[in-house]
Amino acid sequence: ALSDTGRQSVAVSRMDDPRPVSDKAYIKKSINSLYKYLMNSGYDHPITIKSLHLPSAKDFNHIVTFLLRRVDPTFNDGSSSIKFEDEVTLAFKLLNYPFTISKTGLVAAGSPHTWPALLAALSWLVELLQYDEVLEGSTNEDKNDDFENEENMKDVVNDPEKMVKRKEKAFFTYLLDAYESFLCGDDDRYDQLEEQLISVFEQDNVLIEREKEQFMEVTLNILEMMEELDQKGSQLPELENRRENYCDDLEKFRELERQLNEHKEALESKVLERKNDLQRIGNDLETTTQQVSRLKEIVGSQALSIEDEENMEKERKVVEETIDRIMAEKTVHNNNTWENEMKLSRELENISSTLQAYNSKAKQLRIESDTPKTSNENQLLLQLDRDRVSKGEKSIFVYGLDINEIREALGKLKEILSGNSTEAKSKLLEVLDEEDTSEEILSEKDDEVKALDSRLKKSDELYNRETEELRGAIAVLQNETKTIETKISSIRDPVALEAALARHECEHTELEALRQEKMDEYALRKSAVTAEIVRAVEIMTNHKEYVQKRLYMHNEYIQVSLESTEQLDTGIIEELDSM
Repeated sequence: ALSDTGRQSVAVSRMDDPRPVSDKAYIKKSINSLYKYLMNSGYDHPITIKSLHLPSAKDFNHIVTFLLRRVDPTFNDGSSSIKFEDEVTLAFKLLNYPFTISKTGLVAAGSPHTWPALLAALSWLVELLQYDEVLEGSTNEDKNDDFENEENMKDVVNDPEKMVKRKEKAFFTYLLDAYESFLCGDDDRYDQLEEQLISVFEQDNVLIEREKEQFMEVTLNILEMMEELDQKGSQLPELENRRENYCDDLEKFRELERQLNEHKEALESKVLERKNDLQRIGNDLETTTQQVSRLKEIVGSQALSIEDEENMEKERKVVEETIDRIMAEKTVHNNNTWENEMKLSRELENISSTLQAYNSKAKQLRIESDTPKTSNENQLLLQLDRDRVSKGEKSIFVYGLDINEIREALGKLKEILSGNSTEAKSKLLEVLDEEDTSEEILSEKDDEVKALDSRLKKSDELYNRETEELRGAIAVLQNETKTIETKISSIRDPVALEAALARHECEHTELEALRQEKMDEYALRKSAVTAEIVRAVEIMTNHKEYVQKRLYMHNEYIQVSLESTEQLDTGIIEELDSM
């Protein structure tokens, strides 16, 4: 569109540029507009706002070529022998640019005295391109407005603004075509256009009438539903009573569900503890089995006497008898624990059933006595809290006191709970400090345990190494003994044989005694290190459990105090509102 309209007239009058092309603010605004348009239009060369203040001749060439090719795709494509400066000047003349562009300025485009005028020309070209894009988009939008489609007609009926727009557009289209037919003297086409306009309005009237009938049907249905609801309104009191009964049953069911969930969680925690104990015992058993296997290998490689074997057999029988006795005691203990837990569960269920029956009777008593409802209407009710029952506490709710006495008692209780809450918070901070100290002590103990483990590992390695050395020495002595026995048998000298045997027997006895001494020494050291490690672990475990128990107690106390304070505040506010 721009190329067609631009080439219609070349001869235009030139005048001075009234724009402030040398003003810094105008230059900055033009640069920002040019940069934004280039970025949004897919300019394929690197460019920045800073480079647009004084661009190079190459950048200016790329920018002008990009903009003018949006008007004429053949601009500066190398097919013409015209110079770039002449082609740019000619293009702006064909586009009816009202000001003169200097060819000398195009050669030195980036100089300070020529760039402002060229920047103003580029801004004018950008505005022209933007106008052309807006005009083309508006034309396409008018082409895309299809009101003959049934779905579009439904949208028009539902939207009065679209219907008015459609009628106005149809009327102006009719007016334009009718005026053209009037100028051309085409009466037949004029009558046809009038009939088309009438058909458009009649079609809208039909659609509106159809929509009106649908609304009337919906309105009649709504009125019938309202009449049915009015007729059913007499059943509302009975339904409300049934709803209250259902709500009471639902609260009882939820309370029972909560108690069952608590009991289930307690049983699950106990099962988890038993599983952990079983896994720990299995791990200990596996470790013990590995140690026994290792000791059997060590014992099998050693030269034991008959007395040693008999002693070991006796010790094994004693250990087996001890294990059997302990397992029997464990089984009895587990059975007793299970029976006690089941008995406790049954007792708690009986207590819960009794309390439910009591609460039901208390509600009936309050209703029959015509007692006015207040914010403390649940004073006669009792609830079973398993945690508080296990601690020996009771939940007692008193009803029937004077409102002033209740308010005074609640105020005092609130002050006490606030003081207890503050004291509990301070204690919690102290416990947290103790926990930090305990963590540091625990870290130190962990380091000590690691050091003891390292010492134990080194002791085991030294024990194994020296054992191997003793075994090697014994093996060497046994080989030497066999060699000497062979030599003696060949020599047949009884005296030398007895002397050699006595000497080797003595050396063997000394080595065996040394080996036994080393084994006893390392066994004592190993048992001492193991006992020290076990003691350190027990100390750390006990301390950690103590800290966690104290934290849990303080957190629970603070939570209960806060909840009691909130309930007291809520009760006081409701009582004041009721007064």
